[in-house]
Amino acid sequence: MGRLTRNDGGLLTSAYPVAAPPLKAGTITVIGLVSVAVYVVALLAMMASMTYDTWGALLVAPVLVIITVPALRRQAAREADRRLFTLLFGALVLKLLGGVARYMLGFVLYQNKGDAFAYHTDALAVTNGLLSGHVDLRGAVETPESFISFVDGVVYAVFRPSILAGFLVFSWLGFLGLLWFYRAFQMAVPEGRPRTYARLIFFLPSIIFWPSSIGKEAWMLFALGLASLGVAHLLTGRRMRGLLQLGLGLLGATLVRPHYAGIVAIAFAIAYLIKKPATSLGQLAPVVKVASLVVVVAVAALFLQRTEEFLESSGLSVEGGLTSVGAVTSALGEASIQTETGGSEFRTPGLGSPSGIVLSIGTVLFRPLPTEADNAQVLVTALESSALLLLVMLRFRSVVAALRSMRRQPYVAYLCAFVLGGAIALSSVANFGILARQRTLLVPALMIVLSIPRQREGERA
Repeated sequence: MGRLTRNDGGLLTSAYPVAAPPLKAGTITVIGLVSVAVYVVALLAMMASMTYDTWGALLVAPVLVIITVPALRRQAAREADRRLFTLLFGALVLKLLGGVARYMLGFVLYQNKGDAFAYHTDALAVTNGLLSGHVDLRGAVETPESFISFVDGVVYAVFRPSILAGFLVFSWLGFLGLLWFYRAFQMAVPEGRPRTYARLIFFLPSIIFWPSSIGKEAWMLFALGLASLGVAHLLTGRRMRGLLQLGLGLLGATLVRPHYAGIVAIAFAIAYLIKKPATSLGQLAPVVKVASLVVVVAVAALFLQRTEEFLESSGLSVEGGLTSVGAVTSALGEASIQTETGGSEFRTPGLGSPSGIVLSIGTVLFRPLPTEADNAQVLVTALESSALLLLVMLRFRSVVAALRSMRRQPYVAYLCAFVLGGAIALSSVANFGILARQRTLLVPALMIVLSIPRQREGERA
């Protein structure tokens, strides 16, 4: 039921906008028939002029939409808002189109030389093995690259090999991650503005484009979204469901980028420490909180150990462990040198001083600037990052309100800690192209500070 307020004439009116009337059944039928006709004509035209490697995507896309629509309807029903379904459905379509755009970029501009096409080649061998009854699970999880190829191979085993279909499925996985981030926000941030958050995470050009290809970003967005939904459930008292989702999300992240799993575990530990104890526990609340925190810290330590192994296998030195500031700085410095290739490189500020830390975080979140763009792609990225910086400045009071609400809404503390940890992890990236692609994993968390109203409802005049 909508909140009632008085207008200038003293009459009671709803504070919420009235939903637009639904479309008539006849109009929906006509739209549906026209859409089917266009789809059939496009499919026949592509079948006559292209191979299944391309036109197979037209068979996969409707399947992905049909699978996803019930989840979108459930979310709209939870919030009793029919227009939310339209917003989410539009976001799904745009995300799938982002997969097409990523495919065209790799096919036309890079001439099949990107990472996605290497994954595709390896996935064909995986598919042949699966169809012949040979499943090499040990080889599948040996490296992050082999795991992505294995996932792509499973997709091909289900739909037949089609690289464009693979792009669409990975783009869809990224969308599911965003949907879980949104669900977590709507559930665990009662003082937030869900529609603002939805528009910021679903319709940002970088989110639509970058994590929409066969690769690590789409999978990581999927895994981080699931882990964050688990955190939201745990912080709101739904323990069993939360543990399952968090565990699966951390496992998925560990298989590709284990340091992100460690960041998630540490961020959750911080949020749990800040969270007010449940009143139902009474005098046992401090004991239960300490015991739970010990478990969370132990899990975080395990992921840190896995991260050290991952960094060492990548040729980075972590002598002294990740609890040593010197070891972290050394590893990030080596990583910086490794990414200073391929054009669009820059010198990172470094973490050697407090000002360097601030500049590094600002670099990760808001660079390149338009003055640093040396080609069209970097310019597009610079315009978006500058727009985000301007938005943060204009909504500074919202940022403050978000930070002040962390004890009441510990999920906000979790996302803020995740952004901070992720920004430090990416501070070693010395290439704007790589940075733009990888920081999309931080965007859903960053948008939390722009989606909290300046004042709580009860505090408004």
